[in-house]
Amino acid sequence: MGKIKKRCKICDKIFLVFKFRIKTARFCSKSCFGKHRTGKRNSCWRGGLPNCQKCGKKLSTRKSRFCNEHKGLGQLGKNNWAWKGGKSKNQHNIKSPKYKRWVNKVFERDSYTCQDCGERGIYLQAHHIKSWANYPKLRFTVANGLTLCEICHEKTDNYKGKNKNGE
Repeated sequence: MGKIKKRCKICDKIFLVFKFRIKTARFCSKSCFGKHRTGKRNSCWRGGLPNCQKCGKKLSTRKSRFCNEHKGLGQLGKNNWAWKGGKSKNQHNIKSPKYKRWVNKVFERDSYTCQDCGERGIYLQAHHIKSWANYPKLRFTVANGLTLCEICHEKTDNYKGKNKNGE
């Protein structure tokens, strides 16, 4: 494959590019690419890990924009944008063997039939009568389970945490 001459957008130096890269190549070197990056989109980018946007200190990961000193305590607890009223982090783990056993026992007890509409041979879900979050002791009790199809499950009061205050 042949090479074609192209001009760098930063330093105007002419450099060679393979034909298949002609549309994407815009810079002659990594340093010109870095100058392009720091001049435009991301002012804290220095060719590696980003810097704190308040003090300029090098960060240990790319996930944060601020160092530990500038993260601020106002982002914890109720003031955090992701606060969900102190709900348990212990969500349904559908891959856990204990949860799978519970689902299978509920399905077997109800003979793989939706207990609301009576349908068989469709996609079934195990429903907690008393909610997962509010009744942790009843999470894996078979008597607290009910076999429902997808449509009937969505109609329940506590489907995906609809009912915030009760069962």
